[in-house]
Amino acid sequence: MACAAVSSHFARDEKDVADEVAPQLAKERATQWLGDFDGAAKLAEAVLERVRKGGSPALVSQALFRFADAKSRTSAVDDGVRALYESAWAAEAAHDDETAARAWSALPALVGLVQGRFDEANLLQRQAQAAVERAGNAPELVCGLAGGTLLWKQGKLEEALLQEKRTAEACERAFGPDHFSNATSLGNIGSEESLLGRYDAALADEQRAAAALERILGPNHPFLALAIDNVACTFEDLGRQSEALPIARRAIGITERSVGSEHPNMAANMTVLGKILRDLGERTEARTMFDRALAIDERAGRDTASVAGVLQERAILSNAEARWADAEKDLLRSIAIEEHADPRHYDLVPGYVALGTTYCATARFPLALQAHLRAVALATKVLGTTHPQYAAALVALGETLLAMNKPGDALPRLSEAVTVLEAHPADASLLTAAREALARAHTRSSAGPG
Repeated sequence: MACAAVSSHFARDEKDVADEVAPQLAKERATQWLGDFDGAAKLAEAVLERVRKGGSPALVSQALFRFADAKSRTSAVDDGVRALYESAWAAEAAHDDETAARAWSALPALVGLVQGRFDEANLLQRQAQAAVERAGNAPELVCGLAGGTLLWKQGKLEEALLQEKRTAEACERAFGPDHFSNATSLGNIGSEESLLGRYDAALADEQRAAAALERILGPNHPFLALAIDNVACTFEDLGRQSEALPIARRAIGITERSVGSEHPNMAANMTVLGKILRDLGERTEARTMFDRALAIDERAGRDTASVAGVLQERAILSNAEARWADAEKDLLRSIAIEEHADPRHYDLVPGYVALGTTYCATARFPLALQAHLRAVALATKVLGTTHPQYAAALVALGETLLAMNKPGDALPRLSEAVTVLEAHPADASLLTAAREALARAHTRSSAGPG
């Protein structure tokens, strides 16, 4: 009887603690929902300190997850990842299957997409799927799995799109079209369609996702900034930079107000704005954006895909300014990062195109030819022969062959590029460049053997 009485006493104490912190946890959720991740992390940390002094193991694991989830959305991503591991282990020990599933599901995207450790992220994805199944495959948990995004970032584009569509369908069936999870999946679908060169479909889905997130979260949330940045990117891919520019500036404003100017999301926003400004000829401001984005990314202390992306975009600007040595330095570092992570990644295609352009401009034609042939081969394998980036690689190869006085070899490549671009809506300036190069190849080929 004494043991039963003691057990009952502890149970009452644990319930009292749970009741005590419930309002604080509700406030933490509301604070995070408003996009104040630093504030949410502080609130969750205070709750965690309290429940560790008398809460049940399950309540400790839940408080630890709330802290980890908020912390991982601040600039202290590494601290958030470590806390998520701790929360997953604590939930497993407490037999709290739902919290374990949430913690394991949050890890793959952070470890893979942010930290660049895709082998670990793929293992974590399997762990997350198993945890979700053990928790009963609740729709909200299924929608929290990051499988599609993880596949997309590893260059498995068609597989990623299929997975994301399945997730979106499940979310819409469970929660309706205006739920946060469904809007997020819809935005991911748009991003994947954009990478596949399906820009019109991508733009429609990304605009729908951004509109839904603005209705759900309001006009000043950091998740909305990421969503509208995707819209700006696709406008830029379509060569509609004047429409992209105000959207990209709005994204930066939202991110700065909501999470601060040093948050990792700001680097992504600045890279997008830098690309748009570069293509509009605003090169000084574009370089400032790239330099600031790189400084933010490099504070993490490791070479990630984000670092590689900023380096690549800055190098393309350097090429446009005839700063060949700067371009080569950035491109070699960017390509090394991407090759180390995945030698078949789609981001390597524009990198090798730009590197070949640098070599061609400095009359290092064998190196230029090698780089452009690598770009064409990668685009063929990863993106397919109807993708605009494949056509861009063909145009670059054609230009190098023309510079080497081989117009006969350039003709079929440039002709194919024009055919692809005429059938596929993309940046009109690329089609113009392809047609001009093809005309030069015809003229020089008819003048005599190349």
